[in-house]
Amino acid sequence: MIALGWLALILIAAPEEDAAARSERAARAMLDERFAEAETLYLELVRADPGNPGLLLNLGLAQQSLGKQREAADRFRAVAKLQPGMPLAWFLLGVAEHKLGRPAEALQPLERVLEIEPAHHAAALELAEALFDLGRYEAAATRFYRVVETEPGSLRGWQALGTSYILLARRALGEVPPESAWWWALMGRERAEAGRLEVASAFYREALAKDPKLYGAHAALAGLYSAAGHDDWARAELEREEQLPEPDCTQETPECELRNQRYWQAVEAAGKLSGPRAAYWKARACYELANVAFARLAEAPVSEEFHERLAETHRLLGRHAAAVKSWEEALTLTPGDRDLERQLAQSLFDARDYLSARRLLERLVAAEPDSPELNWLFGQTLQALGQGERAEAYLKKGRAPASKPPLPPRAQALENQTRLKR
Repeated sequence: MIALGWLALILIAAPEEDAAARSERAARAMLDERFAEAETLYLELVRADPGNPGLLLNLGLAQQSLGKQREAADRFRAVAKLQPGMPLAWFLLGVAEHKLGRPAEALQPLERVLEIEPAHHAAALELAEALFDLGRYEAAATRFYRVVETEPGSLRGWQALGTSYILLARRALGEVPPESAWWWALMGRERAEAGRLEVASAFYREALAKDPKLYGAHAALAGLYSAAGHDDWARAELEREEQLPEPDCTQETPECELRNQRYWQAVEAAGKLSGPRAAYWKARACYELANVAFARLAEAPVSEEFHERLAETHRLLGRHAAAVKSWEEALTLTPGDRDLERQLAQSLFDARDYLSARRLLERLVAAEPDSPELNWLFGQTLQALGQGERAEAYLKKGRAPASKPPLPPRAQALENQTRLKR
């Protein structure tokens, strides 16, 4: 916990004996996690010495530990004003603002930390997270990349870097005209990442029907055919790819940069273009960058966090059965973790394992009967099992998540197919 990590550095030496004793008792209360008692003691100390930055900082830490982020932010802001060169005060202020759901207000304090102390890893990661929460995925990716450059073992860094690239790709996909060749190819890539080979193949065939010369589409379809055991189909598609004219690489183009596996340069080259073509190539490059980041994550030593980050990645990519396995692996290392169990319940539902989801959710809802998210998920699970009357009460107490925009009719029809066709 932040409070315990920094407390030893900021114990207050008060001039009077009773103040010193009170300060010592407050510090001991913090170390023993008696945060309400610590807050009371530090409030008394601050009233007696309101300009003491150490006392203000400790009071903020006690309040932050109690979940009083707004009060804590006020304390940290006061300390930063008194001692503008103290990176700890700016960092704690940034963290408090972020926890208050104000990522925009967190940016300036966190940037100030890095101006004072450029190697402050926690501030760099928190700043990247704030940019991510603001939807500034390109800036977030840049910051996450700096994090993993200096801390290559940062699991959150690699997972968030890959996630930023995926969300950049999906944002670019949203700029491509639906049911154009580019759109079908990018949707095929999405379905392939989710392991839905039949649907992905159908989408790539739609792309090639629109544009038989779309670079990379024949090769992608060949890979899907090969994975499905259709090596003769795969060879035919590879031959078609090889017969396409070579792109003009005398200039920097996204196609050429992708061929040379210079993925960030491909993003930059796409930025010099305009319209749906630019969006298509940017998305293609961002998918590749995401794969590189996720591959580094997969190489990490096994731990509870490793399985958690892997599960989040599987969920992002639509690999729901794999996400279930990773959440279960995490729970073997930290059994009974309520947050992990909630995540497992969601992935069981996404994987359409409704019976297992129901068993887990019955216990979770009993423990948290007022949780709108759990009630909604339990109601949806009961509906999927044909228990509509029982589901109704839970759905009324629940809160529905944001819905995804519907697919075009042709794409939805292909989604529902389960047979691989040529």
